[in-house]
Amino acid sequence: MKCEISEEAKKSFANVAKVRCMRRLSRDGCSKSDAVRRRLNYIAAERKIDQAEITKITARRLRLDDLSGFAQRHGLSMEWLMFGDIAKHPRSEADAL
Repeated sequence: MKCEISEEAKKSFANVAKVRCMRRLSRDGCSKSDAVRRRLNYIAAERKIDQAEITKITARRLRLDDLSGFAQRHGLSMEWLMFGDIAKHPRSEADAL
């Protein structure tokens, strides 16, 4: 009797692991506004993004559409921006593009 796992089961196991990771990060406070603002300021300093663009996003309550637009413009992963998922962190500007 062979003990093989189907591709669908492998994907399911991977999704379970990802969900557990995101829950742990959320429980640790990674998606709180202050943490997201720190990541925005970090990436702005690293890539020399105009502080006015960051202020425009962070001056009021953080909105998902603002964050999504910023992430698309600068080649960032929303998982990294929202949850701090280090596996999704762009290593450099060249890697992000």
